[in-house]
Amino acid sequence: MDSLLESLTVGFSVTNEPNNVNQEHPRFSSYKRIAGRLCDKQNERRTSRLELQRKRRSDLSAHARGLATGHWDTDSDSEQPPRAYKDQLMLSEWLVDLPGGFASEWILVPSPVGRRNLVVAAAGSTACYTKSGYCVHRFPSGLPGGSGRRPGGYTLLDCIADELNRTFYVIDLIAWNSLTFYDSDTECRFFMLNSRLSESPELGTRSRTNHYRFALLPQYSCAPPDVISCMETEHPFRLDGLLFFHRGTHYTPGQTPLVTWLKPWMVSKVLDIVLPASVLGRYPEPPGPAMEVVEAAAVEMN
Repeated sequence: MDSLLESLTVGFSVTNEPNNVNQEHPRFSSYKRIAGRLCDKQNERRTSRLELQRKRRSDLSAHARGLATGHWDTDSDSEQPPRAYKDQLMLSEWLVDLPGGFASEWILVPSPVGRRNLVVAAAGSTACYTKSGYCVHRFPSGLPGGSGRRPGGYTLLDCIADELNRTFYVIDLIAWNSLTFYDSDTECRFFMLNSRLSESPELGTRSRTNHYRFALLPQYSCAPPDVISCMETEHPFRLDGLLFFHRGTHYTPGQTPLVTWLKPWMVSKVLDIVLPASVLGRYPEPPGPAMEVVEAAAVEMN
């Protein structure tokens, strides 16, 4: 039933968020009016979001503790929403306007095909929740707080679930052993994530106390040679797309212009990178009149 509800939620979602990845990419839209309307000033929104982030820092440790325990402190600023685990992940939008300093100020993470989940390890058990807040599975894990062998503390991870291979590919770190990282920038979160998983090799294998593997995703700079290297690499998963994280963004639940997304076949056109023929052959452009719209959208953006 939860799976059915989740599919209905996704299928009937309506949003006014610009460049939402559940809609067509503006530059590849079948309708020129959509291309013109959604190619908004993405760079301006990025600048505004970073400025707001610098001015307003929030202590979300009580919120993280509520997600871990299921209990919210009524005396704190953290209140339990009607569906507590809904909209807790930081979501991307289409990369439309190429930002200045893209090669040096952004980090590329290849994303596998799978289901996006919030993984919560606490009180000796591990649960995974969909973006819509439904709990789809509970199991023991080697994460801090995730099994009877490690019942203390709590851990929150942003993951993509590969059910076929019983693997969680970890995109981002929200909390580890009760230490929260909402107000840490991307470079700090990724450094801590790499360190913590490297220090816990048992998380990379399935066992009686760790039913799913937890695997790191590779990270690249956004310099053209590194983007090409990522596209040429034979990853141990089926590539769904590329995530681009601004190095300075905090972990903010909801859609943000500081995390963007492209399908593999879009990379050469949006990033203006010449990819090898072997890569283009592996990720062909889907059939349709997209190329006619790309040029029109580019003119409207500039």
